[in-house]
Amino acid sequence: MIVIGETVRERVFGDEPAVGEFVRAQNSWFEVIGVLATKGTSMTGQDQDDTVMLPWTTARERLLGKDIGWLDDILCSAVSTDEIPRAGTLVSELLRERHHIAAGADDDFNIRHPEELLQARIKSSRTLERLFLIIASISMIVGGIGVMNVMLASVSQRVNEIGLRAAVGAPPSAIRLQFLAEAIMLTAIGAGLGVALGEIVAAALENNLGWTLAMSTKVSVFAGLAAVGAGLVFGYYPASRAARLDPIEALRSE
Repeated sequence: MIVIGETVRERVFGDEPAVGEFVRAQNSWFEVIGVLATKGTSMTGQDQDDTVMLPWTTARERLLGKDIGWLDDILCSAVSTDEIPRAGTLVSELLRERHHIAAGADDDFNIRHPEELLQARIKSSRTLERLFLIIASISMIVGGIGVMNVMLASVSQRVNEIGLRAAVGAPPSAIRLQFLAEAIMLTAIGAGLGVALGEIVAAALENNLGWTLAMSTKVSVFAGLAAVGAGLVFGYYPASRAARLDPIEALRSE
């Protein structure tokens, strides 16, 4: 007898019912007596429906071999959330008794509570968030320096244009605003292309690998605003340099 997850049922039987049918594991045949309720993907990205369950003695006799006499993990459940600490204590006492561990000796097993696993996952997520934030900040600075260099090159190539605008009465603030607008437009276009590329990659991964990825609208908007801010900050120096050019000297340049 065997109980299978929804993913296994779908792969093996498709749209047909699975209960009462037989599946083969290695060289043994097992009757499907039930299908587990769909659980979806876990926090670590694991498909919880890609699983099978059968009695331990049957698995040892037919699949693992009679020499296997231990278990790697045992899942236990408590009657309520408040009873989890007491249940952990009782399980620990039972295992120490079954393993013949003397009083004061260290345990040869580990008991992990759901709260501990959750806190560990939250800690790992926060560490990854900090790492990604550092990488994003470095990328933002490198990109901003690139934008600044591009704008400085643009100012150098358009000295005559700047001098002509200043000669016909354009104030320095208008010239500064022009180059700031160009820097902001450059970073905004880059942000738009980055968000579009992210959507394409997410869709490709979901279609080809089955990974469920969702692009957050808030994150996309924040990315655009951050790019505009980078254009404003790193484009200010080239814009100010263009605004400070002397009109006569600018018109004389080749």
